[in-house]
This record gives sequence, C-alpha cells and structure tokens, in this order.
Amino acid sequence: MQVSFDFLGNADPNAFVQSGAFKLDSFLLTQAGDGSTSGLSSTFAPGQSYSTWLAPSQFTATSDSYAISNFSFTPDGTATLSAVPVPEPKVWMMWLAGAIALGWRLRRTGRF
Repeated sequence: MQVSFDFLGNADPNAFVQSGAFKLDSFLLTQAGDGSTSGLSSTFAPGQSYSTWLAPSQFTATSDSYAISNFSFTPDGTATLSAVPVPEPKVWMMWLAGAIALGWRLRRTGRF
C-alpha cells in the first residue's frame, strides 16, 4: 500500500505534527454496524500495532513550501518528520541579482 500526505499551500507540517492530530487513527477509520467510526487501531488484537498491520506499506509526505525528511510513524501510529521551509523562487532571484550587482560593482572599481 502507498499512502501519501500532501500538505497544501503554506501548511506547516511541523505544526501539524506538534498539534497531536497527525495520527494514523485520524485517517484510517473502521466503521461499526451502527454507523459509528473509530480508529483502525481499535480492531487490533493484543500485541498488534500499526507496525504489524502496515509493515510493507510506504508512507510519503510532500509540500510545495517545505522540504520534508525523516518521515515515519511510530508503532502507535504517531507521525514524526523534519520539515524545513523552501525559499520561494523570487528569493533566489533576489539573491542572484544581488550577487551579480556586487560582482559588477567590484569589477568596475577594480577590486575583482
């Protein structure tokens, strides 16, 4: 099974993990005959965990605004990850323009 979590817009993955809401039981539900739902872990036999059920599964997380690494789930289904903001393209362009201007200035004054 392949499961992908896509963080939209400027949603901060770190804040989502810190909120405590990023648990597999929030996303993987089971429905009882009466229509009520509960987290999938409520159906586990004693000694089972998400690691038992989803061992061969692959989980990924993506974001346009963050570089996500070390994404995994603990045996109880809680997410862990590291996310670092990615500079917007205009930031890179401003940096490049500044470097070009500095190089031009140094070359013009004979210091380059």
